[in-house]
Amino acid sequence: MKRGRLFTVFALALFMLLWTAGPTKGPSAVMPQDISLGNHAVPAASFYVKPIWDNIYSAVISSNLRTIVQDISEGTPRRIWYPLHKEPSEPLADAWEYANNTLKSYTSGNMHFSLMTQQKNLVAIKRGTDSNLAPIVIAGTVASGFSPGANAFAASTAVVLEIARILYSRSLTNDVYFVLVNTITSGYGANEGNQGISELLDELLVEYRKPAVLFWFSLLLYESGDENGDMLAMRSSYSSSVYRQHEFLADLAEIASALSGGDRVIPQGPSGNLWIRSGAYEANERGIPAFVLSQYYLDGLAGGEFDEWDAGPYSYDLLEEAVGLVASLTTYLGTLGKNQIPRLEELIVVPAFDSETIWMPLTGESPLQVDIEWAGSSSLTVELVAPGGVTIISTTQSDSNITMSPLLTEAGLYELVITNTEMVSSFVSYSYEHWQDYDQDTLNDDEEYQLGTDCLNADTDMDLLDDDQEVLIHFTDPLNPDTDADGVMDGVEVIYGSHPRLRDTDYDGIIDGIEIDMGLDPTSKDTDMDGVDDGDELDLGLDPLSNDTDKDGLLDGLELIHETDPFSPDTDSDGLSDLFEVVNGLNPLSNDTDMDGLSDSYEIAHCLMPYNADTDGDGIPDGTDWAPREHWINAVIPAGLGAIFLIVLIWMLNKKRIYGRIASP
Repeated sequence: MKRGRLFTVFALALFMLLWTAGPTKGPSAVMPQDISLGNHAVPAASFYVKPIWDNIYSAVISSNLRTIVQDISEGTPRRIWYPLHKEPSEPLADAWEYANNTLKSYTSGNMHFSLMTQQKNLVAIKRGTDSNLAPIVIAGTVASGFSPGANAFAASTAVVLEIARILYSRSLTNDVYFVLVNTITSGYGANEGNQGISELLDELLVEYRKPAVLFWFSLLLYESGDENGDMLAMRSSYSSSVYRQHEFLADLAEIASALSGGDRVIPQGPSGNLWIRSGAYEANERGIPAFVLSQYYLDGLAGGEFDEWDAGPYSYDLLEEAVGLVASLTTYLGTLGKNQIPRLEELIVVPAFDSETIWMPLTGESPLQVDIEWAGSSSLTVELVAPGGVTIISTTQSDSNITMSPLLTEAGLYELVITNTEMVSSFVSYSYEHWQDYDQDTLNDDEEYQLGTDCLNADTDMDLLDDDQEVLIHFTDPLNPDTDADGVMDGVEVIYGSHPRLRDTDYDGIIDGIEIDMGLDPTSKDTDMDGVDDGDELDLGLDPLSNDTDKDGLLDGLELIHETDPFSPDTDSDGLSDLFEVVNGLNPLSNDTDMDGLSDSYEIAHCLMPYNADTDGDGIPDGTDWAPREHWINAVIPAGLGAIFLIVLIWMLNKKRIYGRIASP
């Protein structure tokens, strides 16, 4: 896709000359028009991507970048941040003031930096048309340790400020955060993370402001004659094989750089300290798409005493490329929510018997509208190739116009291959339109606009349930984190199994939010399975998490059936637990089940029958019986026999005495 600007201008002029001389086949493909894409009505005001990118790249002022790098590195060297006391050195404080004054001068005083988090990050916010949408974060480091720090990190400060200047006057849907941090490493690893951006991201997440993407700048001045030594590396971490935000933005960046910039972008994986010590590393750890933009090779000057703004190997071309690229990508993302379908078009030259490939990064399910026009009656073959290499459409035409309108359901990098089968070169104008789905929630930008959801954030209301799941599966409100207003976020309800559209899923009289807060099961009326509904337990003051509130072994439900006190293990205070009394047929509501005057516990202790008033069955109640365990008849018979024996004995003794007197006169 490399083409010199002079050649492009010449080719465009020649094409227009041939076009005006050739036959007319209808309105030009480069003019706005209404196009029907299935059930979607494409707005007349499409989002014309390349002219905006061209304008952004041409707006970059190299002298601004040079001046900022020089002023900060020479005027405020040794920009030291003291992490223990959370305070800047005097040069760092001066650099803060310089950056703030520069930003205010760029924005007519309408934007300024504020200090945020304990790490005192410098944060300026360009408000979008809807500040409820996911913000875009553009960040770099302003501190430099003990060196002048032109490349580490005055250059990153200059890039952030220049992007802010360019984007200030542009209308975007999403907020853009411009951030300058002070810390380099976070301290939890020798070369890991960045505490400054870490705290800021955590604060945004707590506020349900998860960023759509984070762009981080580090080391952008060094160039070399080695292979790719003049390239802008775009490092990111691909977490899955699915075509997601990282891959889409990396492909889009290459296209933007090739069409409007210096054709210098080269994607890379997350390798080395430039990644591990960056804000992009912190963002990626939190599930936020993130990129480190830096020079391709490391240099030995950065961070040292010769890290000066005009060091020999330093060039400002990469800074210009980085500014133009990130400003272009940010504008692209910040326009997706305006219900303007992205339209990319270009004039190219297809040499005789040769082919040109147009790369199209497409996300989400949407009709694709491709229009190809050329002058004269040359014959062209056009193929649309899916990411897996399968040709979807192949057609050969010679009537100067080819239109394709397939419905695409797979996200990925598509190829539009234009082959010239003639003996002369052909000037070809191509354009394509396709609703994107950047956040990969299966709702394309047109559908998100109609719903009012955020096309850059799969979970607009941050309720742990993606927008498509809310709309297509659970029928909840994607703009309200708690559709049924029961105190539980919709996503949490789905996790618990409760109904996100019912305040009281189990109809136990307690709304789901209170149940979850109390540790109850919102899907069960009786969490502790004691036979009493949770709502009734709360009304009665019982413990809905314990099936035996008083720990007497008798379930609360059974206590209610037996009318015992569920708060007392011994309702009748007779020394016997309610469970013991119920199991053994006693009355747990009376301490004297058989009403014999003796308590149940006394009778059990003395081996009496607590459920029988007359244990020995002698007609005398246990309470008055002198021997309640023995029938009186058992005592009368021995007593009678003893009395008879005693009488006989006395009679015999008396008779012996009488016989004795008679025998001795």
